[in-house]
Amino acid sequence: MKRVFNFQKKGFTLVEVITALIVAAIFGTIIFQYLDAALIGSVKPLEDLGKSHAVEGSMENLIQYFEDGKSWSTPLSMPTFRSTIGNVNDNMDNQFGKYTVVDNGYIRFNASLQEIADAQGTAPDDILKVTLKNDLGQTATMLFVKPAP
Repeated sequence: MKRVFNFQKKGFTLVEVITALIVAAIFGTIIFQYLDAALIGSVKPLEDLGKSHAVEGSMENLIQYFEDGKSWSTPLSMPTFRSTIGNVNDNMDNQFGKYTVVDNGYIRFNASLQEIADAQGTAPDDILKVTLKNDLGQTATMLFVKPAP
């Protein structure tokens, strides 16, 4: 009796497996380098968004402080509130948050409701314009109006 052997090829040879692994490693390295740069770069917009919210949060804290000050036994005066904010170009890190003061001065308006620059400091202390800036240069501006007596 004669035996017949069936030598059909099943699976891959060692050379084919090693070649496939090398090709996969090369593609994996290329993809990792591309994704690594993309993932690191994707963090910056989130950081910028956080800084943007920080300057808005500082302004919200100032608004709350101003509103709370109206109901104190000795109401918060506009000059006291103004000095609490900080001077122009001051980098502040206080109970209101972290910000740079861009504008902190009294303003007035003409008959056409356009802002008049108050270079001489003669505007009444009825309207206080406050502009804050974060590290990215994003600003938030608010007008605080003196409460009626």
